[in-house]
Amino acid sequence: MKQTDSKIFFVAASLCVSMLFAVAARANVKLASPFTSHMVLQCDMKVPVWGTAESGEQVTVEFAGQKVSTTADANGHWRVDLEPMKASADSREFVVTGNHQSQI
Repeated sequence: MKQTDSKIFFVAASLCVSMLFAVAARANVKLASPFTSHMVLQCDMKVPVWGTAESGEQVTVEFAGQKVSTTADANGHWRVDLEPMKASADSREFVVTGNHQSQI
């Protein structure tokens, strides 16, 4: 293979890989910035949970025995409300799923 051919191959391969990562990144469900590891949620009142996803993507939030689903709007925004919970010192898993799964 000539040096010019290998440069063209390298550029083409790089573009293909970049496009695959861009498509995968776009499909990820993302939580808004308040939702991070070691977060503390308000007790005794509804808790809004929101973020972004691919337009039309179904998003499910699971926490403390609750499972709530919604669909991302045309702009990719979504929001659900968790029902009021009692105060607890127990660590719990916060799972948000769409095309991919996130855990906090």
